[in-house]
Amino acid sequence: MKNLVWILIAIVFLASRLMWIQDPICYDEAGWAQIAREVVYHGKTLYVDFFDNKPPLVYPVYLLSALVVREPSELGMRVFGLVFQGVSLGILIWVFKKYVSRGAAIFVGLTEAVVGTSLVMEGQCWLMTEQLMKPVFLLWFLCLFKTKTGKRVLWWFVLGAVTGVMMWMKQTYLFMLVPLVIYAGWRGRSIRLVLVSIMGWTAVSVITVGFFLVTGMFDDLKAGAWDFNMTYYINGTSTFGTTLEALAKRSFYLWPVLAVLAWVGKRPWYHRRNMWLSLTVLSLVVIGLYSAWAGGERMYRHYLVLIVFPLIMYAGVGWAAIRNKRIKQWVIEALSIVLLYTFGLNVYQREKFLAKQYQDFYQELNRIEQLSRSLNAGNEVKFWGEAMQFYYPLNVRLEDKFFIATGVLTFPGLESELDLMRRRVMKDHPKLIVTDKKDLFVLDAQIQSWLQTNYKYRENGNWIEWTRID
Repeated sequence: MKNLVWILIAIVFLASRLMWIQDPICYDEAGWAQIAREVVYHGKTLYVDFFDNKPPLVYPVYLLSALVVREPSELGMRVFGLVFQGVSLGILIWVFKKYVSRGAAIFVGLTEAVVGTSLVMEGQCWLMTEQLMKPVFLLWFLCLFKTKTGKRVLWWFVLGAVTGVMMWMKQTYLFMLVPLVIYAGWRGRSIRLVLVSIMGWTAVSVITVGFFLVTGMFDDLKAGAWDFNMTYYINGTSTFGTTLEALAKRSFYLWPVLAVLAWVGKRPWYHRRNMWLSLTVLSLVVIGLYSAWAGGERMYRHYLVLIVFPLIMYAGVGWAAIRNKRIKQWVIEALSIVLLYTFGLNVYQREKFLAKQYQDFYQELNRIEQLSRSLNAGNEVKFWGEAMQFYYPLNVRLEDKFFIATGVLTFPGLESELDLMRRRVMKDHPKLIVTDKKDLFVLDAQIQSWLQTNYKYRENGNWIEWTRID
């Protein structure tokens, strides 16, 4: 009977997800699974698009899924999603049972089982990087706890190594090093320990880069992971400058959060008066921040996954405080640092997307539409570009892009994106095709031969315009 409550939490966890298990996978999941399928079944080199979408450590999950279920399927992907979410739930319960209290562990377990992924269920994103990151994120959080022990130098090294793994799953997690510096300086801890963490991060990065050097794929890694992705994240005026401006405009959301976290980190939570005030203020800030996101870009709510996690932890600590459990101060400090990072990063992510990606989409669509009208090609224009990733008629609105893409990449029996594009383009034989110079579609030998036979082309900046020979 003692373990009955954990069994009940597991039942709630499964029951809340089984109703979604046959839903179509989302567009990002489809793209990553397709690339994994190409590697497993066709032995193709990990082409540049592999790195343009997400860093390399994302793909082993999809490779494993393809190997185990033999043929990519919605059910197979969902099973792996359940595994990652279940592991995350187990680690979360264990951490709270060990470091806070059994009651707090039950509270956070039930909360995560019911609402932990509700923010992304509408987008069917069970294996987005934020979901894959949950177990790693909790390991990072646990390592932060362990830095208090006698073997703290070892644990600071492990903390840096885990940060490295996170970065190679999603590159913006490089900035997980920032809260470590704040954490070390804020409470008077040695910055030398942060340098130890940087050594751990460097070790993981050297191993990762070394693997691609040995396998002869370093150029692909550089082109995707640095030239495309990292430059995109840190490029001055187009991204970072816009982000700083956006942060300033939204400071009424961000700065109260930072102020509350700094205040909470200095207060002993085992005094009920302080605890209630802290929870009330923090809850109001969180509600306001979430309202801003909920009213914004619907399909990017999955950025909230790693915000919800530490919020559930905060709620668990509040539960323990209500139950008159003495909460160790460093637990609150660790939670505050994690929230400081996740709130700041997600404001950055959302503003970066709005400021850069939509702007680029509309600029290119407008330019290609003008080309189409000048040639009287109408709806025959097809666009296949690196930024878009999917092939679709020009007259489809931007908001419909993802529905079209999901229809193209339907499971089961997923076909190669390239095979689909080749067959569809040859069948439609459009009057004008506009492609990116670096696009895989253009580099394919079969389609290249067909294009040169049936089309004439001219270069226009980064684009190639193929006009049908009538």
